[in-house]
Amino acid sequence: MQSHRGGPPDQTHTLWLRAYGSPDEQGQQPLRYWQFSAADLYNWKTQNPPFSDNPQALTNLIGSLLFTHQPTWDDCQQLLQVLFTTEERQHNLLEARKNVPGPDGRPSLLPDVIEASFPLTRPDWDYNTAEGRGHLKVYYQTLMAGLRGTARQPTNLAKVREVVQGPTETPAAFLERLIEVFHQFTPYDPTSEAHKATVTVAFINQSSRDIRKKLQKLEGLQDKSLRDLVQVAENVYHNRDTEEEKEERKQKEQEAREFKWDKRQRETQDFSHCSEGN
Repeated sequence: MQSHRGGPPDQTHTLWLRAYGSPDEQGQQPLRYWQFSAADLYNWKTQNPPFSDNPQALTNLIGSLLFTHQPTWDDCQQLLQVLFTTEERQHNLLEARKNVPGPDGRPSLLPDVIEASFPLTRPDWDYNTAEGRGHLKVYYQTLMAGLRGTARQPTNLAKVREVVQGPTETPAAFLERLIEVFHQFTPYDPTSEAHKATVTVAFINQSSRDIRKKLQKLEGLQDKSLRDLVQVAENVYHNRDTEEEKEERKQKEQEAREFKWDKRQRETQDFSHCSEGN
């Protein structure tokens, strides 16, 4: 299970916590271990892109599993081992340890605090006590902070510029794809006012040629919202000729040119005959 890619696990089982029975005298709900199936682990691994390609997908998956399954410390290590490469896992753990909260809520620099809250070796936590669950909650929060920190890639606008509107892609679908790439390869929030201009320029310049020309000629372009631009682009897109209409128009234009050429030829011949007669 060391590699991100490989065959389905055969005997791997991960345990997670599920409530059972009635609360005790202190109101604490007892927890029992339940197993993830090997099929679950394999499906999560194969149905999500590698972290290095799309960190958001696995970050969202881990966040969902922490919330719904309450995995133990051992379970978290198993998930990290199955879903991430060795290098990715090490980066995530190191980034997480930079985000261990201290008493004031800010990241701590004290080694003993870091080790107590985010241990790299199995801790002696009793998950059927409030203290043990508290440790696990802090561990979850710190792990997610590490994943999000690792996922923040350096700004790569070259990846954004590679996204161009496809021949049959609607402007709305193109914008959705463009925004997704902004999220993935830049620290920008494409939905914020602060980055409105950057997203607008990319949408205009990377749209199809006919849409780009129309948008660039709009009056008061700087005052238009992205929604306004998408509406104009959609109008251009839906008013395009179909391939059959284009062929029909080309055929008519060709016939018109041939008719004019034939007409000029006849006029030239008639003029020549008249000249010879004189």
